[in-house]
Amino acid sequence: MSYKNLIVHLDSSDRAMDRLETAISLAKRWGGRVVGVFAEVDSGLLGRTAEAEVVIAYDAAGKEFEARTAAAGVPSVWRSLVHGNHHQVTQTMIEAARRADLTILGQTDREDRSSRTPSDLAEQVVINSGRPVLLLPYAGSFPNIGSRVLVAWNGGRESARAANDSIPLIRDAERVVVMAMNPQGARPLDGSGLCDHLACHGINADRELLEVKDIGVADYVLSHCTDIAADLLVMGAFGHYGFPHMLRGGVTRDIIAHLTVPVLLSH
Repeated sequence: MSYKNLIVHLDSSDRAMDRLETAISLAKRWGGRVVGVFAEVDSGLLGRTAEAEVVIAYDAAGKEFEARTAAAGVPSVWRSLVHGNHHQVTQTMIEAARRADLTILGQTDREDRSSRTPSDLAEQVVINSGRPVLLLPYAGSFPNIGSRVLVAWNGGRESARAANDSIPLIRDAERVVVMAMNPQGARPLDGSGLCDHLACHGINADRELLEVKDIGVADYVLSHCTDIAADLLVMGAFGHYGFPHMLRGGVTRDIIAHLTVPVLLSH
């Protein structure tokens, strides 16, 4: 089991090439290809100067994409949506993700007023594509992804999808921690079943327990990523089709907003 067809979203942001380098690294690991999709909000709505800037950014991104993938010896495909409104950009990425093994996106920097990427792009793609998404933080460097891993586990469908989708990424990890998240008053969940399943794939995982309370879950999960020096968080994304801002409990939304390490999300 490996990921052979990787989609990476590119735009005119400073972090776009970091996402591309991550995609290239993973494609080399699995012997796969990289599909670059350049998509930004409709340049025509931003004025002629901004429209020209988008076209220039598109041309530059395409040349850089081809140069970097060729230098790495990675098969590649270049696609673009130079003109598109918020919905078209989002739908383009959702449809591209549905035809891929893994989609690589960047976390929204809400302080960046110049961004032309929909602020809810990651949420929309995760909830509506049916495929796993690797979301990279807008700050920090992550040359290695999948060597030290925290798997957030609540025994639900979304968690099961994420845990299984993560196997290609975590198969060679130095350490994997399965953190069983137990709601107060619910039947105890210790994560032993998931650890047994991962062991069948050659992945030895430690178990830890977390009693889930009404507040602070996202902060605790991200804090624990720091405690174990994790370079990847794996978790199910909870939400409703077409309404990503109604994510149940808010934990997934908070993780996406305050991300400090790459996270693999599945719904």
